Amino acid sequence: MMKRFITAAVSACMLLASTTAFANGITLSLGADTSQAIAQTNSQSAIFSDTNINDWYYPHMEMLVEKGGINGYTDGTFKPNNTITNAEFVKIIIGLVSEADTNTSDHWAEGYIQKAKALGIVDADELVKADYDEPIRRQSMAKYAARTMNKVLGETPTADTSTYISEIKDWSDVCENCKEYVAEVYSKGVICGMPDGTFSGGSFTTRAEATTMLVRMIDANYRVEMYNGVAFNQTTDVMTDGKMTVEKSKNFMDITLKNLKFYEENGKYYVSGTFPELPQGYENWLMITSQSKLNEPSFGLTTGFTMIEENKIPNTGSFKKELTLSNPDNLDFVVIRIGVDAIDKADSDAQSAYYNISTAHQNEITLVKETGEESVKYEYDFSKLFQW
Repeated sequence: MMKRFITAAVSACMLLASTTAFANGITLSLGADTSQAIAQTNSQSAIFSDTNINDWYYPHMEMLVEKGGINGYTDGTFKPNNTITNAEFVKIIIGLVSEADTNTSDHWAEGYIQKAKALGIVDADELVKADYDEPIRRQSMAKYAARTMNKVLGETPTADTSTYISEIKDWSDVCENCKEYVAEVYSKGVICGMPDGTFSGGSFTTRAEATTMLVRMIDANYRVEMYNGVAFNQTTDVMTDGKMTVEKSKNFMDITLKNLKFYEENGKYYVSGTFPELPQGYENWLMITSQSKLNEPSFGLTTGFTMIEENKIPNTGSFKKELTLSNPDNLDFVVIRIGVDAIDKADSDAQSAYYNISTAHQNEITLVKETGEESVKYEYDFSKLFQW
């Protein structure tokens, strides 16, 4: 695909010549074709009346239901957007790893809470009855998840979490008795950070979000590694042909787009950008072409093949290039294409999607999907991109 784009640019502008990692782990399955797990398109009926098989969380929720760890409400709903409570979270953990005496007239979760305390998942002086139905905070989720992994599933804790701690921007805000557990789940890819680099330990989580975290807790195959705030999993984020999924590619392309800018400096015009770090086996690509209204040279840049050395830009780290431009008003158009390639795939079939951005369509960008799905158009403020 990259070479195909560059060929077009040459013509138009003449510029570019399943095992787990712990002793007693629970193995789950998204089905034979994991590449379609997060965006199923079959005709099966949803388990709950307020869920859809195409919902991003649905495969994880389905796995937990099949394992007996999670269920819905008596009215047949799951309420995915409701915040999950302390009692609900502990109940799901116990449902996945043990059994509890549910014959209690006090509170529906009392048997699960007591079982969690007996297993060491919850300390004896933690989680008083008044807090059962309160929303659980992310740092408390980390605490119960880490103890489950260590005390019940037999996982060995990470020997040195200092590198991971240094990545968490709001580490000082994590409660003191939660820090060792937050560091543990973060290092294992069970509960990842937020896009802004924080952990947000005091925040709450929806029932849908909790399902993904709980799947990662009990089965290491679904754990993630963080790349510039993007959580990546080799099982769920890679299609069967080796390409990155559309949604995950978009996450990385958004970072490239966010850091890309055209601007004026001391009477000259430049383009600069910073590419995100990618998982092994993938590389960023970017192509920029232009056409002038006048006779002055157009400019073109690419991370791919070009016979003109000054048009070449790196596909990792940061770059800054001066443009052959005397005045932006002289431009007829600028076309930008951003993508993520699978390194071992041919250029013509290396990505699942790419951004197509043209000044001919002001304040609109298109996500072109190479998976046979319909392209998606997004509103985009061009002033963030073109700052001249």
